[in-house]
Amino acid sequence: MKVLVEQDKCAANGLCAMEAPEEFPLDADGFVSVDGALELPTAQRDAVLRAAAACPERVISLVGPENPFPVSGPGGL
Repeated sequence: MKVLVEQDKCAANGLCAMEAPEEFPLDADGFVSVDGALELPTAQRDAVLRAAAACPERVISLVGPENPFPVSGPGGL
C-alpha cells in the first residue's frame, strides 16, 4: 500500500499520529514528519485509513491494488 503525505499542507493537528503513531511521527513542532510517498504493509491499512479520515487538512492519501483510486479523509472512505 502506498501512502502519500503532503507535508506542506499539514496544520499540526496531530490527529494522524493519534491514530497511527508509528506510521505518522510528528516533529518537534507537531507537524507530520513524513513527506511524499511511503510504502506500508497492508497489515497497517486500518490504522492508516483512520489517520487519513482523522486529518482535517486531507494531506494523507492511499493508493494501491486494494485502493486503485486515491483515498483521502472521510469523503474518500
